[in-house]
Amino acid sequence: MPHLGDTYCLGNHIQWTVAQHSLQPLQTDDSGYYPSIFKLAKDKVLNVKTAFYYNWAELINAFNKNYFDRLLFQQSYGFDSLYNDAFDFIKANRKFPELIFLYNVHTDHAGHTYKWMSPQYISAIEKADTAIGVYIKCSQFEYLHRLTMTLLD
Repeated sequence: MPHLGDTYCLGNHIQWTVAQHSLQPLQTDDSGYYPSIFKLAKDKVLNVKTAFYYNWAELINAFNKNYFDRLLFQQSYGFDSLYNDAFDFIKANRKFPELIFLYNVHTDHAGHTYKWMSPQYISAIEKADTAIGVYIKCSQFEYLHRLTMTLLD
C-alpha cells in the first residue's frame, strides 16, 4: 500500500473527511458524519461514557468528535500512554456504562514496513498483546470490566 508520511492511500483517495470522500453515506448525523457505534451508544444507553484513543492521525476523520467524552491522540507510534489513559478513564467513570475504542497503528505500521509475519511484525504483535493483557487484567482487578466495552484494533 502506498504510504505518504502518516497517510495511507486508498486507491485514488488519500483520506476520508466529511468534505472529501468518494462514497456517500446512506445516513448522516446533523454534522454530516455517518452514524457510528458511539452515536448509537450516546442515543440509546443512559449516561454512557465514551472514549477514543488512537495514534494514526487520520483515523478520527470518519468520526464525529462530539460523541466522545474523552479523545486522545498520541503523536508517536507508541501506545502505552493510550492504554494507561483508557484505564484511568474507566476508573474515573466506574459508575457508568462505558464504550472505549483503543487503536494501535504500531502493528499495522510494522506489517506495511517489514511485511506480514516478519520478525518485526511478530514483535509488534507481541508488544500489543502484552499491553492489551495488562489493560484487561488491571480492569478485572479493579472490577471495571463489567460495565465497560472495549473495542481493540
